[in-house]
Amino acid sequence: MRLKDLGKRGFVNPTFLLINRADHLTLKLLIKHLEKNFGIKPQMLSFKSSTIDEIIDIIHAGSLFASHNLFIIDDLESIKKSQMNDLTPHFSNLLAENAVFVLIKNKTRISDKLLKTGKLVRLALDIEEDVVTWIRAYFKRAGLEITRKSIDLLIDWYHDNLESLEAELEKIRHYFHDEKIVDTNKLTLILSDSPVVNAIKFSEATIKKNKKAALCQIGKMREWDLNLHMVIGTMTGYLIRKLEKSYADVSIFEDLRRLVELDVITKSRTQLPWYHLELYTINN
Repeated sequence: MRLKDLGKRGFVNPTFLLINRADHLTLKLLIKHLEKNFGIKPQMLSFKSSTIDEIIDIIHAGSLFASHNLFIIDDLESIKKSQMNDLTPHFSNLLAENAVFVLIKNKTRISDKLLKTGKLVRLALDIEEDVVTWIRAYFKRAGLEITRKSIDLLIDWYHDNLESLEAELEKIRHYFHDEKIVDTNKLTLILSDSPVVNAIKFSEATIKKNKKAALCQIGKMREWDLNLHMVIGTMTGYLIRKLEKSYADVSIFEDLRRLVELDVITKSRTQLPWYHLELYTINN
């Protein structure tokens, strides 16, 4: 289901939202759409920062100053399935005026009994309607016009790492502070020289077994004096997301195992971390 389709029409209380990623940008867009469609600003709750009893009290009582309430509950996976089962009666009789959305990252960790109290929806960002619109609005607020070609360039490089895209836009904006439009050629040069993009491109090249391109990116990252473990983290994220799309690909498990070994080695037993990353790339 697309974000724009999350509205009062057909809403089942509670609704469990299965999302591929829970990065800051995705949550920001989710909150924006829910506020627009329900006419209420959502209140964020988390099973990590609040007790189960506290959350139950909040979603049942709502606000004394509002006739309708909208809640987004995160981190359901942080509690045990037995505790989820205890939540079932409380989720089964929610008041209609207190709309509840529960974020889920891993369906297998959620109690089936709890899921039956509401509706499970697989939510995905729509690149055209969500990300493109958000990028264009971001630069408009900064007093800049951005062409579709430049937007496509940003999405092409950051589509699998939207959280980094959000952080990078702030930096990119400053390169054009005295201009009226984001020039695509200049943007290409900026992105090509970005340490985060270097890490992303290294990950892509390594996964595609393009050793020459991957080694080239290692050279650029060393020049940036980039944190090696950020690179390993980026690579790990790529592998995990690929694993989500291809459960049968056993080679990914081996790649992840070797990445863990690399992480341990570079943290504890070596003064030459980049040398080990080069070896990993060559032998991968």
